[in-house]
Amino acid sequence: EYRVKHLVRACREAPAAESGPAPAAAAFASKPLVVAAGNEHASRVSLRELLEHKDGAEGVVGRTVTVAGWAANVRGNKKLKFVELTDGSTVRVLQVVLSAAKCDGFKEAIDSRRGTALRIRGDVIASPKANQPIELQAASVEVIGACDGESYALTKPLHSLEYLRTVAHLRPRIPGLACVMRVRNALAFATHAYYQEQGFVYVHSPIVTASDCEGAGEMFQITTLLGEKDGNAVLPSQSDAVT
Repeated sequence: EYRVKHLVRACREAPAAESGPAPAAAAFASKPLVVAAGNEHASRVSLRELLEHKDGAEGVVGRTVTVAGWAANVRGNKKLKFVELTDGSTVRVLQVVLSAAKCDGFKEAIDSRRGTALRIRGDVIASPKANQPIELQAASVEVIGACDGESYALTKPLHSLEYLRTVAHLRPRIPGLACVMRVRNALAFATHAYYQEQGFVYVHSPIVTASDCEGAGEMFQITTLLGEKDGNAVLPSQSDAVT
């Protein structure tokens, strides 16, 4: 558990390192905040563009943006709600402030719980908290998909790895596992990039596996039953196999 928490913290603090963001992150952050609108979701801004902007908080404060994602945590009362929003583009979360007096759709979103899908439009402002440079002051909120708090698989803040294996489709929403996936992605990308630069060609070679799908196991047979002296012996057939 300590290692997972340390990995989450490292991933969240990485963009603030003295060496600056990674080239891929810098290129991504340099994109315009709002893309051309082709449908109702096209004009939204990813949280990564806001939280990892190349100019930091100064590059996004004062902008009016539309974001969408899932509520990672919800707290507050009937007049004021604080939503920690995540969309999968970064392990960080964006705090959104929903006020009953300033936010259209507050009444419909007042019962939002962890896992609720929301689309929110508002102004990016500097956050008074030291651990989050910005937050979103919501002007309107729309519930895209309600979430039943009793049946949602990730209602608790922490879950065991054994339990998460039973809900594999939701594992990317766990910060620790999201960090692990990003580390694996970076390692795989670096490995492929190196060999591509050296002129190698990536080939999908046959994989030796115990799985037998669509008759693939009948194509050839592999055995470790023969010794060095029996190298030229006839391979045992399937009918000779001993269970």
